[in-house]
Amino acid sequence: MNLLLAINVIFGVFLMTERNYALGCDVIFDVLKREVISNHRLERLGGRESAILHLLCERANQVITKDEMHEKVWGKVLVSETSLTKAISNLRKVLACFDTLECEIKTVPKEGYLLIIEDSLINQSVDDILYVESKKLLNTSQSEQVYSNSLEQASFNRFRSDSQYRGIPISGTLWLSMTFFSSLLASAFTVGLFIALR
Repeated sequence: MNLLLAINVIFGVFLMTERNYALGCDVIFDVLKREVISNHRLERLGGRESAILHLLCERANQVITKDEMHEKVWGKVLVSETSLTKAISNLRKVLACFDTLECEIKTVPKEGYLLIIEDSLINQSVDDILYVESKKLLNTSQSEQVYSNSLEQASFNRFRSDSQYRGIPISGTLWLSMTFFSSLLASAFTVGLFIALR
């Protein structure tokens, strides 16, 4: 345990347990995956935002001072107060994406932050909530996926027309072979040059 504490102090890592937290009717914060998920949406959190949300969930409905958050999340790393403010802002933006969210991050002026959440949710088992695997969730809307696919196709078509213009046929194995043998030739040339210079 002392080793884990030392790692926490040295690297400023906030060690998280394997618990998941219910944040709403069908909204779950998965601590290990650093994701907030519902039946229809998945949002990934950054490491600092995840550590802050975990701390807020652990001590729901209690004010956590800014100093304590800095100590738990950033450790001995010196950062300005705006880093915490920005992380809280990012966290609020992510949470605002969920319609069935039943909690709110409140700022307590001159003190810190608190997560306001109903007591029934604090004690609620995540198993009681409809949980859908994150791989099956839609992270983007259907139109964004179509737009993304059309961009990929346009990019491929542009590459294909450029290579046809140059008279190079497109074939996956041809490109792979050319890349492999050119890198092999370059490596052999480099080794030969080093041997010759000795």
